[in-house]
Amino acid sequence: MDTPTPPLSSFEAGAGYPAALEDLGLCPNALFRAFDRVADAFVLVLVTAAYDAVGPLALSTLLFMAYNVEATSRAIDPFVVRLHGPSHRFVAEIENRLPGRLDARVPRDGPWPATQTGDVISADGLEIDEAWIYRLEKPVSKGKTADMLRRWHRFETKVDRLAA
Repeated sequence: MDTPTPPLSSFEAGAGYPAALEDLGLCPNALFRAFDRVADAFVLVLVTAAYDAVGPLALSTLLFMAYNVEATSRAIDPFVVRLHGPSHRFVAEIENRLPGRLDARVPRDGPWPATQTGDVISADGLEIDEAWIYRLEKPVSKGKTADMLRRWHRFETKVDRLAA
């Protein structure tokens, strides 16, 4: 079964998402579009060490708060953002299959091409094309917990101030 191509508008909206997160203090290790075969829909996959440091609930809560105060794009519904830690299996699969894309970053002002390269990686029910990757840093590591918690606190404080 062929993997569908996401609409260009979703790529343009997603291209600004890493910059919005960085402005808030959360630096994604990886961010990419993927087709979820189970849900039969496109999702935005966010890989960050914050997932392991503070947990998916705290991370999801702040992403929803950032969305509600329009600190992130209104075009990126938080319900379609999938959260993962750098130790998840498919992250290593992406690193192994796409070594040429490591340390890639999308320009802050986008836009991102929505074409497919044909090199589709399938893992954990997700299909990822190389052209759909906004950011993939090497190494995608857990990092030091104290550093991660410091960055997390800055992110949390900034979002809380915006929501107040």
